Amino acid sequence: MPKLIQSSIVPARLALPAPKVKSSVSELKHLLNQQSHLLIVSIATCIGAIFAIFIAYTLHLQPTLINIAALCLVPIALALSLRKVYIHTLLNMEYDD
Repeated sequence: MPKLIQSSIVPARLALPAPKVKSSVSELKHLLNQQSHLLIVSIATCIGAIFAIFIAYTLHLQPTLINIAALCLVPIALALSLRKVYIHTLLNMEYDD
C-alpha cells in the first residue's frame, strides 16, 4: 500500500487575505477621483463635441480665436462634469440604505 504524505497534499483553494474595505466616504471618494474613468470621459467628450458643433452651426459663429476657444471648452467642461456626476452616483449607490 502506498504511503500518504500529508505535506504533499495541496488544498484546492488557497485562503487569500480579504481586501481592505474603505471605511469612510472621503477615502472612497479620493480613490475614485484618482481613477481616470476613461469610458465616461470619452463618451462625454463626444457628446460635448456634438453640442459645440451644434452651437457653432446654430449661431453662425465666425471663426475667431475667442469663438474657437469657447467652443473647445464645451467638450472639456461636459466631460469633467459628467465624471463628477458618475463619481457622485457611485458613492451614493455604495452607501444607499
